[in-house]
Amino acid sequence: LEHAAAAMSEGLVAASGKLRVLDRLLHRLFKTNQRAVIFAQNTSTLDIIERYLHEAGVRFSRLDGQTNRVQRNLEINSFSACS
Repeated sequence: LEHAAAAMSEGLVAASGKLRVLDRLLHRLFKTNQRAVIFAQNTSTLDIIERYLHEAGVRFSRLDGQTNRVQRNLEINSFSACS
């Protein structure tokens, strides 16, 4: 199952130049234990990035217009506390 998810993630990255760049950038950041914040203009872009991160096994939080205020604050505080 992990192999299938990895293959799907690789296919997703191979299909998009922007995801290839994002993949390389995230690998460089994570090698040095850094974190990243990704902003997108629309939820369909976030859907694709979310799928990529999930399949790559990357821990992430998604904040968009559907995230309620309380959950948003919890996620932001959790991200800030990891420094």
